[in-house]
Amino acid sequence: MKKTLLFILLAISLVPNISLAADPVVSKDEYKLLEPLPCIEGVGTCEPGTYMEKITIKDYILYIYKFSIAIGVFLAILMIIWGGFQYVTSEIPYTKSDGKSKIENAVKGLIMIFVSYLILRTIDPRLVNVYTTIEPIKYDLAKINADDKNFQGALAEDLNRLSQDSQLKYAEENARIADLKKQKEALDAKISKGDITGVELEALKVESEKLKGQIRNGEINQKVQLAENTGLFQYAKALDALNNPESEADNVKQYVAKTIPNTLDKDGLLPITGENIIQQDYNRRINDIKRSVTNNEDDANTNFDKIQALEKQRDFILQQVVEDVVIKEKLKNGGFTTVSGGQGSVYKVDNIPYLKEKVKTYTADAVDANKIKSSGLSKEEYAKIYQARINTINEFLGTKAP
Repeated sequence: MKKTLLFILLAISLVPNISLAADPVVSKDEYKLLEPLPCIEGVGTCEPGTYMEKITIKDYILYIYKFSIAIGVFLAILMIIWGGFQYVTSEIPYTKSDGKSKIENAVKGLIMIFVSYLILRTIDPRLVNVYTTIEPIKYDLAKINADDKNFQGALAEDLNRLSQDSQLKYAEENARIADLKKQKEALDAKISKGDITGVELEALKVESEKLKGQIRNGEINQKVQLAENTGLFQYAKALDALNNPESEADNVKQYVAKTIPNTLDKDGLLPITGENIIQQDYNRRINDIKRSVTNNEDDANTNFDKIQALEKQRDFILQQVVEDVVIKEKLKNGGFTTVSGGQGSVYKVDNIPYLKEKVKTYTADAVDANKIKSSGLSKEEYAKIYQARINTINEFLGTKAP
């Protein structure tokens, strides 16, 4: 009995410790009580001696807290009275001793209540206040929907850029990933049952991790495929801007703008702040792939070549845009370039010999295995770029007298 009473008093005295020491966020939602409660000072807006018919959850828990302290004090006084009665009215030593113990324990309980309250209030008055309202998580549903719509729209745009053959490969990879996920779910469900132990359980866990890696690599393969295709798409847009007389200067500038050094930041990511749109797009997609790669060494090694190939492709495409700018300049004005000389003189440079030599160079480069490998492109895509430029120059030279 003594230990039980002390435990109750101790629990009551420690209630303030579980209150939230933070600025309260008071809810205005009130609940109608089934039975009115007597008003307690400091709880709600009612006056002492009246009854509360409505109460908020904050005030209700505060009511229980203060009521519990009152009950604790009441029980302590009751124990003092009971112990005093035993001590005064009985001549039996055991009974007198028991009564004395009741008084001592009750007084200790009272002291614990008041001292703990005083200590907490001295440290910080907020520690003896009960705040029960939890501030809701704030989110912008419109922004979430917009972000999701933008992501889905960007993905749909990327997929629409794919050739029919690439779209088929992407769909096949999607189906393969979905099948791997089903296999992993079935395996994980088997593991979670808990009826498999020992070597068999370890083998299943290893297989589950293997499937996880295959799923991740499949998703990365899709990102690489989209990055490669988008890079070629951006290159096609750059050519269109360069060769279209109606293209605005800003439209052309974003493709031919000077690139910035591809210096990695502290997280190992590439810069995306440059003005060149092709460099920006490649770096953004490469960073996305890098984030998808975990700290697992095998996983990183598996995808290192893919990232390196994209970086080579980026540099190759940027180089080709520069090359196309030069060729475009050489084709202007019937193959002649106006050059300003000294003392205000002006003369024209015949570019025909230069263009004929370039055709020979491009023809050799189009089948150079080392250059194909260093481009990061497939043999077919690499050849298309060179052949298109060769065809453009040959078409121009065909209009000139031999």
